[in-house]
Amino acid sequence: MKVLDCGNGSYNVTITRGEVESFNTFWPCSSLPEQTITFCFDRRGNLVDILSRHPIDGPEAVALSHDAQAFGDSYLKKKES
Repeated sequence: MKVLDCGNGSYNVTITRGEVESFNTFWPCSSLPEQTITFCFDRRGNLVDILSRHPIDGPEAVALSHDAQAFGDSYLKKKES
């Protein structure tokens, strides 16, 4: 995962195709396409956008967005200290 600090506390987390493939192995019926996905969060950690070539939805998309949010929060906290 890669974090982009967008300023004002907002951030994007990009998940590579390989990371999505790895994630899908834990979700046997996953409908996530094996492609790069970027989740965009505001300064409160709210998901505000998903950048993806194909629409994504479902519980596995929610779980992946939570992983991305936790990763981004952790990265920004380390950056601040």
